[in-house]
Formats: sequence, structure tokens, C-alpha cells
Amino acid sequence: MPAPAPSFEDAVARVRTALAARPARTLEVPGFRRAGVLVPILDRSPGPTLLFTRRTDTLPHHKGEISFPALLRPRPTFLGSLHAPSACRKLT
Repeated sequence: MPAPAPSFEDAVARVRTALAARPARTLEVPGFRRAGVLVPILDRSPGPTLLFTRRTDTLPHHKGEISFPALLRPRPTFLGSLHAPSACRKLT
């Protein structure tokens, strides 16, 4: 029998703790634009769930791939935030 899923609050706390233990770093790669990745954790039954998106088949690159939602030139409030209300509004 699998272990019960952690509560939403537990999952967020675990991710925050894991991220806080790692030094922040920024990659500057010539020829590439700055971007960020939103890792949405949803509070659902039976437990916390990650939200993925499927990239459209009309994109020039990575058609149809499963991915996290991307943020081009992320605002500083998104960086390191797991529960940014403005990010939640963008998904609804």
C-alpha cells in the first residue's frame, strides 16, 4: 500500500525547504532569451498535484511536448515563489 500523499501545505513546505538549501543561480547564454518556469502545485484531492501543459503542434520547436508552463522574462515576484496569486490568476 503506497504512503498517503502529503498535505498541500506539507508539499509546499518541502519544496520551499529544498529550494532554500540550494544557491540561486542565473544562466546567461548568448543567443538565448531569458525565461523562467512556473511549477504550479495544485491543492487537489487526493493530494498535491503538479500542473503540466501540452505544447501546441503549431509551435516552431518542441511541438506536442509535455512541459511546465513557461514565463518569458519572469517578473521578480515569480522567482522563488510557489504561491504567487498573480501566477494563479494566469492559469484560471
